[in-house]
Amino acid sequence: MKAQSFILIFFISIFIEPILADLAVDQGPSWSSYVKDMQEQYEPETPNGEILSWIVSGDDSYRLGYYNEALELYGNALTLSRSYSGGDYSDTTLVIKNHMGDTLFKLSRYEEALKNYEEVQTVLERTGGFSKGYGNLRFHTGNENLRDQGAALIALGRYEEALLLFDKAVEDDSQDSVALHGKALALFRLGRFKESLSTYNLSTQINPSDALAWKDKGDAVFDLGSYQEALNCYEKAINLIPSYADAWYGKGNALGKLGRYLHALASFNRTVEIDPSNVAAWNNRGATFAELRRYNDALACFDESIKKAPDYPIPWSNKAEALLSLGRYKESLNCSNKSLGIDNSSAFAWTMKGKAFAGMGKYSNALTCYNESLRLDSTDAETWTAKGDALLKIGRYGDALTSYKRSIEIDPSNTEALKGSGEALSNLGRNNEALASYEKVLALNASDISALKGKAEALSKLGQNEKALQSYENIISLSPSDESAWRGKANSLNKLGRYEAALQSYEKALILNPSDAIALKGKAEVQSKLGLSSEALTSYEEYSKTDISDADAWKGKGDAQLSLGKYKDALESYNKSTEINSRNSATWNSKGVALYELGRYEEAVDSYNKSVAIDSSNTDAWNNKGFALLALNRYDAALDSYNKSLAINASDKKALNGKGNALMNLGRYEEALGCFSKVTTLDPLDAAAWNTKGFILEKLGRTGEANAAYAKAKGLGYA
Repeated sequence: MKAQSFILIFFISIFIEPILADLAVDQGPSWSSYVKDMQEQYEPETPNGEILSWIVSGDDSYRLGYYNEALELYGNALTLSRSYSGGDYSDTTLVIKNHMGDTLFKLSRYEEALKNYEEVQTVLERTGGFSKGYGNLRFHTGNENLRDQGAALIALGRYEEALLLFDKAVEDDSQDSVALHGKALALFRLGRFKESLSTYNLSTQINPSDALAWKDKGDAVFDLGSYQEALNCYEKAINLIPSYADAWYGKGNALGKLGRYLHALASFNRTVEIDPSNVAAWNNRGATFAELRRYNDALACFDESIKKAPDYPIPWSNKAEALLSLGRYKESLNCSNKSLGIDNSSAFAWTMKGKAFAGMGKYSNALTCYNESLRLDSTDAETWTAKGDALLKIGRYGDALTSYKRSIEIDPSNTEALKGSGEALSNLGRNNEALASYEKVLALNASDISALKGKAEALSKLGQNEKALQSYENIISLSPSDESAWRGKANSLNKLGRYEAALQSYEKALILNPSDAIALKGKAEVQSKLGLSSEALTSYEEYSKTDISDADAWKGKGDAQLSLGKYKDALESYNKSTEINSRNSATWNSKGVALYELGRYEEAVDSYNKSVAIDSSNTDAWNNKGFALLALNRYDAALDSYNKSLAINASDKKALNGKGNALMNLGRYEEALGCFSKVTTLDPLDAAAWNTKGFILEKLGRTGEANAAYAKAKGLGYA
């Protein structure tokens, strides 16, 4: 299996290839010469003439492909031949037996074919060859019969035995290119590819016109991973026999491995044009369509392959993969089950089944399938990645990370696993490591959009907003219509305090996707920060149509209403927010402000108390509580609130002003003067503070200083 894109499962030597039938000596010119000799010697009405008639009829049927009929005719000839020879093996009997072997081979009855060849071989070895008078016959010599047996043994999967016979044939005649070809094929089937290739080289040197040998040599170098060399071999075979379907098929496989999918498709097209029954070619044609993302065309090919071989598992698995790419998960699952029903030891089919479950959101089922796939094949990086993805979906980030690491160990360039690892690390709060993972992806492919997004998000979490902004701008340069990148850019600008630019980016995101709720919420927040309260309220109202359970959005809406003086509406929004999330200190503080503005001071104090109970460092809530207590004439309690605020921030102007007012109301003018003096020191342009300071100085009888303070206030515009 290949990780990423579409998984190609090519049929390489799935069925017995036609070459085997060609290794078994066919009835060519030598047999014609023999028949001619026989016809000249025997009259039709003689016994030998009658035998010959049956043989000739059998040959005619054989050449027309009527093998069962040919076998029956040869059987008639054999019966006559044995009756006339008294049961002994005559030369004619041996030839008939060999022809019967060839016919049985064509019918895929390899055991019976082998038995016939072995019978002939036993007699040839005992008698030393054909009788005198037929010594000039170049058909079915001992060497040729060895090749016949070897071909049958290969068809039966008995490669070691076949190799011994081909070796014997080569020992007898080192220039026998057909025997060398058979030996090479046996070595190939034994997985001894280098030896196979060396033997093919000898065979093609002796007979460079042997298209079959060139094709099989192509298979050998293909399995050695030399796809260009394999392609060259297949093309030589095609030049010799333009209608050689298996060579076109091999060429398609080589081109597929070289990533030349359109050319591969053309080769598979030619294969099925020549041989429409080639199941392997239909499958690989479909796999090539899938590589080209033409999934419906791929499905048509897989269906054709399945129609021709419904009990073969691979087309079912490939069909499952194509359906996954189309999001047709239930159908994909059915196909995977079909494949596993035929062969439940297919790791690929288990992975496809897992992906179908994952597509349906059934991650526990998916994990069961992935685990079974990995039990069968623990070296498949794609399945480790898929397992990591499923674990990520159910929040098992540590386990997901372990799966991704295993995938990366197998395939360090697996970008999907690297990105998954980045996401898992980010969810674990390990943002520096997440960033490093995304950087590895970008080193392999600088244009990987999802990696750039992951990098930007990691940078944002690390507070590196300028760098995050740059990443989002890189994405936009590659994909200007990517609304999530515009939204990310807007978020970064928002965090950088560049609110007008952020607003423009949110609006761009919403043009691209008007239903982007996150962008709509961000737009509302920025509008509030820009003081565009009416516009912010409109945005929040639009957002609330998409999500009525967002406590932060209800608070934002309340803040906009508060700014517009819509205090009752604001209070209603804050109430909805606290119903959803009662642990937000800022919301309770804002609710207190709305209650204060409505003159409901006791309720306001209660809201402020809830705010500081959640976050005792919330100075706004302490200050606002103080103002509400002032309104209730509870000056000592107000003073306590302001002191709590100043203990957190001694330079808080609002707290100093409020404390000063509380002290004045308590008649503690000297202490009050100290508070307002601090305010004017912190902010010399605060006209109101200068005016209050003048009032206190006047109360203290310090008229000159009071007048100077009033003058300062007037000079700053205090009326």
